[in-house]
Order: sequence, then C-alpha cells, then structure tokens
Amino acid sequence: MKCKFLLLFAFLLFGLWTMSQNQAVRGKIRSEDGRPLDGATITVKGTKIATVANSEGAFVINVPSSTSTLVISSVGFLSVEQSITGDNLEIVLKKDDRRLSEVVVVGYGQSQKRNVSGSISRIAAQEVENQPVQSFESALQGKAPGVVIENSSGKVGQGIKVRIRGTSSLSASSQPLYVLDGIPLTTASQSDINNEPTNPLADLNPNDIESIDVLKDASASAIYGARATNGVVLITTKKGTRNNKTIVELNTTRSFSKPTMKRGFLNAKEYVQLMTEALTNDAKFDFANGIGVFKGAPYVTEQEALDDYINYIETRFDRLALGTDWRNAAVDVNYEDQQFRNTADASQVDLSVRGGNEKTRFFASGFYNDQEAIVIVNRFRRYGARFNLDHSVNEKVSLGFNLSMTRSQLDRIANDNAFSTPGQLVAQSPISPLIDPTTGDFNDRTLYSNGLLDAKYNNDKQVTYRNVGNLFANIAFTKELSFRSEFGADILNMAEESFADKRTQDGQGIGIGQYFTSQNVTFNTNNYFNYAPKISDNIKLTALLGMSYLQNDFRQSNQQAQDYPSAAVKNLAGATDVTFGNSVNARYNFLSYFSRANITLNDKYLLGASVRIDGSSRFGPDNRYGTFPAVSAGWILSEEKFLKNSQALNYLKLRGSWGLTGNAEIGEGQYLNLFNISNYPALPGFVPFQIGDPALGWEKTTQVDVGLDFGFLNNRITGELDWYNKQTKDLLLAVNVPATNGYFDNVNFLNTIFRNLG
Repeated sequence: MKCKFLLLFAFLLFGLWTMSQNQAVRGKIRSEDGRPLDGATITVKGTKIATVANSEGAFVINVPSSTSTLVISSVGFLSVEQSITGDNLEIVLKKDDRRLSEVVVVGYGQSQKRNVSGSISRIAAQEVENQPVQSFESALQGKAPGVVIENSSGKVGQGIKVRIRGTSSLSASSQPLYVLDGIPLTTASQSDINNEPTNPLADLNPNDIESIDVLKDASASAIYGARATNGVVLITTKKGTRNNKTIVELNTTRSFSKPTMKRGFLNAKEYVQLMTEALTNDAKFDFANGIGVFKGAPYVTEQEALDDYINYIETRFDRLALGTDWRNAAVDVNYEDQQFRNTADASQVDLSVRGGNEKTRFFASGFYNDQEAIVIVNRFRRYGARFNLDHSVNEKVSLGFNLSMTRSQLDRIANDNAFSTPGQLVAQSPISPLIDPTTGDFNDRTLYSNGLLDAKYNNDKQVTYRNVGNLFANIAFTKELSFRSEFGADILNMAEESFADKRTQDGQGIGIGQYFTSQNVTFNTNNYFNYAPKISDNIKLTALLGMSYLQNDFRQSNQQAQDYPSAAVKNLAGATDVTFGNSVNARYNFLSYFSRANITLNDKYLLGASVRIDGSSRFGPDNRYGTFPAVSAGWILSEEKFLKNSQALNYLKLRGSWGLTGNAEIGEGQYLNLFNISNYPALPGFVPFQIGDPALGWEKTTQVDVGLDFGFLNNRITGELDWYNKQTKDLLLAVNVPATNGYFDNVNFLNTIFRNLG
C-alpha cells in the first residue's frame, strides 16, 4: 500500500514539473491593414509543436520554457519569427510582394517591377536551363506574352524566327535586338553555302543564363533607339555570391526525340493502283480530244489509247522496281521513314562553381552539348566555358569582367530546294528497292535523285569559334551620383567546308567542293551616369545620361573547286580545277546618346521619359541621325484609399506609354551606287550593279501601349493585360527596278533599290 502511494506521489510531482516547463502563449495575427488572418500557422521554432489561428486571428499554444521563438506563416504573406515577450502577442504579417518587388533589367540599369510603367516580361533561369534544346530562344515559347517562336524545320542549329508583337518591317529585319550583359550580339546567319540560315545564338549556353528580360513596348525599348523596333531581349548571365560559400553544381541531362507526327504517303499497292488509274484517265481524255502522246497521231480507238498508256506505265514500273514483282508489292519501301533517325539523342553536361565574399564574387562554368536532329545527318555539338568576376576595390570603386568562349560544330544537310535533301525522299516511288542489288549500295535508279546517296557521301560541316566578353567599372562619386563604363566585344569566326561526291546529285558527276570563312567582330562601349537624389520620402527620382559607340567589321571569303578524281581527299586540294573565289569586307558604326528619367510619387504615381539619338553609317549623310523619344505613366490604384483595404484585390496598376523606335537592319552600303569587278579578260573594269539613294533614312515605328497589372486573393492569382498599336512609317523597302537601266546584281539576281516607302 505504501508502494502504491509513493508511485502516485511521484506521478503527481512529474506532472507538476512538466506543467512548470511549458507556458501557454496567446496572441492575435493580422495583416498590415488590420484584417485578422484566419488559418495562419504558428509553430514553435525547432519543434513540431504547431497550431492554427481561428477566424479572428487568435491562437493559443503551449511553448516549452526552453524555447523563446515562434514562427508565423500564412499564404500570401512573408513569414516572421516572433520572440515570446509575454503571454499575449500582437503579430503583424506583411504582404509577400516579391513578384512585384523583383528586379528587372530595363536597359543600362535595373528597376523594381512595381515601379516599371512599360511592358516587360522576365524569364528566370529555371525556365530555360536544363531544357532539351540547343538554343535558349526555343525555351522562351509560351513564357512571354506577345513573343512568338517559330522553328523553320526539325533541324538543329538552324535559324529560329522570333517575333515580339508581330512583324514591323518587310525588307529590313524583324528579329529583335539581343543584348548579353550589355553587349549587342551578332544574330545574322554567317553561312553563305547552304540556303537555310543558321543560328549564331546557338553558341550561347542556356545554363549560364540568370534571367531574360523582354522589352516589348516602346517606352521600355526606346532607350535602344534605332535598333529597338522589333523589341529587345536582355540576357543576364549568372554571377557569384557574397555569403563566403563556394557552391559546386553538376547538371547532366539526356533526352531522346522522335517525330511527333508523320504525314503518311502511299504504299506500294496504293501507288500502283493510283498511278494506273491516273494514266487510264489520261488515255481517255487524250483519245476524246484527238491527242496521240505516244503514237504521234490521234488514236483510232479508246482501247488503243488505253493499251499504249498502260504499257508506258508498266514499263516505268518495271524500271523503278529493278525487276522485282511490283504487281504483288514485292518491294514496299516507306521512304518517309528514311529521312528520320530511329531515335535522336541529345546530352548536356554542365559544371559550375560560384561563390565569393563581400569584396569579390565569381562564377565559372564549363559545358558540353551534343544534339542530334530527328532528320538524318543533322547534328549540333557545342562546348566551352564562362568566367564572370566582379570585385569591390573600396566603397566607391568596383570593377569586373564577363567572358565566354565557345566552339560549336554544325553538321548540315543538303539544300532544301533540291532532291538531295532528306525531306525530298517522300517523292520516291515505294516500289523502288532501298538497295540496288547490282551495286549493294543505295539505289541510284529511283524516280528522282536519291537523297540517301547525298546523306551517305556528301558532307557540310560548319565550325564556329566565338568569344563574347566585356570589362566594366563603376565609380560612386556620392550616394546619389555614380558612373559606369563598359567595353565589350563579340568575336565570331566561322569556317564551313562542304563536299559533294560525284556519285550524288549535288556532285553533278564530277564532284564539287566549297570552302567558306567569315569573321564578324563587334566592339561596343557604353558610358553613362546614374543620378538618384533623395528629394523627399514621397518623391523618388532616378536619371540616366550616357553615350554608346558600336563598330562592326565583317570579312568573308568563298572558294569553290570541282573535278575530284577521288573522294578520299575532300578538301579543295583534292580538286583539279578551282572555279570560283571572292572576298568581302564591310564595316558599319553606330554612335548614340541617350537619357532617361523616372519619377515615383507617393509610391503610386509613376512617370518616365527617355530619348535616344542614333547615328548610323548605313544611311546617307543627310539622314544619318535619328531621334527616338518615349514617355510612360503608371498608377498603382491598389495604394489608393478606396482599394487599399480590399480583401480580394491585392494589387492593381494601370499603365500607358507612347514611343518611337527605329530599324536599321538593311545591311551596309544600301544608299551608295555600287559596282562589281568584271572578271572577263576581254572586258576588264567595273560593272554597275546597285543604284543607291543618298536620301535613304531611318525606318520609324510608333507604338502606343495600355496595360493593366493585377493580383487577387493574396496574389495567388496574378496577371497582365495589354492593348497596343504599332504603326511603321518611312518603311525601308527593297523596290524593284527594271534591268534595262544597266544595273544588275548577278550574284543575287536582283534588281532593287532601298527606298523609304510605305
């Protein structure tokens, strides 16, 4: 009995001790506008003890005496850690407006998305990295409103058409301007051998990209003036960190591709049936109209005509079938399948290191990419490295550089407008054997030239070495005034070598080789002041003033040879006759001055204006300079008293803009009268081939934009609505002129002159 009493006494003592180790903490949770937060979660830090606030935001939780901190969270609000300073707490949670306060790149600077009155879409790194694509533009499809991506074919490494808010020009380029870490990139195809353009942007590694900002309306893009009509894509690469840690990351991906849908062409039985039916109908028609195609004179009877036509088609079937029994479909080749690989493999390996401290941060990466197209022969490989570094010398001076080095190789297929291309295999007859039994090689006695022979014996390899880098320095004269200077270069060297065996259509029975090289070098410098004075708590001003200079030098050389005794030597040295050679040198310049100012009043009224003056060597002396202004305004209605306490609507911004932008993408020397050199020995000299227009000037596009940004239900539902109107005037148009005027471009076989029309 005594033992039981002692046990009961010990149990009571333990319960009293346990109660003394816990305390009941009460509190209320509300938002900044005083609204109670029903369903907010309260957790004792470092434990699994938790509770939920009721409809009035009130809660009670037992907290061990060894713990002094609570963690409070609610959807749509920033989590907080609350110290336990009593038994009755009042806790206020702030709205999670990180989407609105995120920093976007706006051209020569950055801004909070909340304070932007233009139309800008941001695509983060995780949306483009580790994707089974060889070029980052393919990963943008569907991620930025108003941006349309079109692949011209299933081939890799080929040009990709990007349109931001539609097409703005006819004869000038409609591709957007791409700017990588402040450097305008070369995006035009560098190849001159194959008829389909290639894509220089495929040299960039998508996994090195931190963010992509698409400037769509004129107020956002007009700071780039003469080159902004088609929109601007600002690419920012990854940087290091300042947390005294080094992060090593390895990413590998592997993917497999197949055509998603095939058209389905005639099989052998269907082919024979329909061709016979077509010839039968031809015979009836020709007999009825007194025509004798094979006889030379009108047929006497319809049966005579039918017999002649059927004999013709059966003789042709015999020839195509190489003696096989086509009547019973002994051979039934699906030539459509022959243009595709069974499985197209792609692999990507990325190794990156990033880190740093308060003074220095760095990012380094190495990458390898190998991607096969679903089309035979076509393959793209890329490898290279990137190193980004920035360092703070002291509180006023910082400097750094960004550098990437890439080698890419594109294995191309034959011309799209010839039967040598794999896509034309579908034109072959299904009764034609794949392999010729007399040669053991691909059948060369098909209805048309067999593209499988071209795929086997021909080659076209394009190798590109590309370096893109810039140096920069920032000087903070005061907290309000700073200066930034940048110098960058985009150096692209490309060599393409093609060989067409004499056994193929492109080889024309003799063998043809071609070697093409190009060098495209762009130098760019930007120098600008940033001024952000503190006027008052309710008025915020930022201003920008600067200049930019860009110089591009382009060189290319092209040689062609023929008559190859053997396919063992495929370069030009293996030919017996060099038939063609030429070289081109070209240069263009841009000199620009720009300014921008943005004012925010009471954190809800936004005003912005910019102007850029551009001078380009592409236009005549009288119209070399153009001025491109833009204005914008925004009103954050959700900050007004009549909406601030709304429980459903969290964010609402109305914005509008107007701006003028330009387009100069017409190539060099279009305003000049140009001559070609005559290579005929009997008539040496110069031959006129282009009429110039000394009054040629800028193409101008005005754009009006009205937009509405909104957020509902604690910003769980967010969106943007835009209406815009683009109008182009002084259209740069290649106008046809009669060849009788004596000017004729015998290279491109065109007779045009660029004029500002339409």
